Parts: sequence; structure tokens; C-alpha cells
Amino acid sequence: MSLVLKNICKDYLVVTQRVQALKDITITIARGSLVAVTGKSGAGKSTLLHVIGTLERPTSGSLCIDGRDVSLASDAAASEFRNTAIGFIFQASNLLPEFSALENVMMPALIGGCSYRQARARAAQLLERTALGARLHHRPAELSGGEQQRTAIARALCMNPALILADEPTGNLDKKTGIKVRELLLELCAAFKATMLLVTHDQDLASCFKQRLCMEDGRIIEQQLC
Repeated sequence: MSLVLKNICKDYLVVTQRVQALKDITITIARGSLVAVTGKSGAGKSTLLHVIGTLERPTSGSLCIDGRDVSLASDAAASEFRNTAIGFIFQASNLLPEFSALENVMMPALIGGCSYRQARARAAQLLERTALGARLHHRPAELSGGEQQRTAIARALCMNPALILADEPTGNLDKKTGIKVRELLLELCAAFKATMLLVTHDQDLASCFKQRLCMEDGRIIEQQLC
């Protein structure tokens, strides 16, 4: 999935003051790229992911994904697009505590209209691939932090999305577990031929990506292509 952002701005109204979270962002990301987004807290990294993921609309500018200006889509169309084309991974796994790992991974497919049998088979296959085949029926509280995040990765891939957006996916993990999750994420994105944008403060993690964007005060101040 290719991305073209032109003059993207995002403003928020805080009490009576307007805050600019994104300022004139213009970037092009080719299909299949793996991109790390770095910068200090408050630089606008997560806001950028939210706009690209259609969770928030830009105040101005255009966001074209595979040639389609999704910033103009209706709320219903944007929601459908998110479920079928984008996989989200956050710092916290955000798994539903009352459901098993298998049921959590099935959710996007069920929402997308797949039959229960299809969703279950797909979820089980992904959990096997993330080395969680023996943990299908465990609830999140019964999983370690690394297992929860691997479940979240499987859930993000359930609809075979063309775009993966990951916001500090190893931020809550110890270093050893974080490395394992990082390797799994990169391996699966390559296998699924997905475009990925990953926000991180971890320079070791960022160094694994050929394309890197550094943000400061709502702007991209540096782009590297290694």
C-alpha cells in the first residue's frame, strides 16, 4: 500500500487555545516500505499514525492511500477501510479481557463479515504462526506481556491488511522480549508484503528500518533512506 501525504496539518482546540499537532507534513511512502518514525514525546508521532490510520481527520491537506483520498471518505467508509486494509498495534495490547486469545484475534474478521468458521481458522493459523498455538483458549490475564503483544500482532494481521501501523509496540516489554517481538513483527510484515509505519523511541529498533522519519514539534525534520 502506497501513501502520499500533502501539506497535512492537524489542530486541536484545548480550552480556548489552538494547538498544532501536525504542521505541513508532506511525505511519500512506497508500497511495501518499512518506516520508523522517531522523535521526542509530543513531537506528533502518534497523531501522524492516527491521521494515516483514518482514526482522526486532518484539519487540512490530503491523504491518498493507493491513489484514493481517504481524508474525504465518510465516517462509515473510513471505518470499513480501517477494518479491511489497516492493522493497528499499540504499546498496550488492548486485548479484550473477557475473550480468549483466539476470540480476540477473530474479532476483525467477524466485524468484516467473515463466517465464524473462516474467522476461527484464520485466527488459529496466525496464533500458530506467532508461536501461540498452545495458548488459543487463554484469556489475556493468563498470558505474559510478550504473549499478549504477539496476540495483538496476530489480530492486526487477521484481515491480511496492506498497511500496519504500530505505536511503540515494544514499549511495555523488557529488552529480551522486545527483541523477539520486533523480529516477529518484521518477519511477518515481510511475509505479508505489508507496508509498515512504526513509532518508537528505541533507536536500536529504528535502526532495523531502511526508511526513517524524525519528527519535532509537529514537523518532519529529517528523512533517511538507508
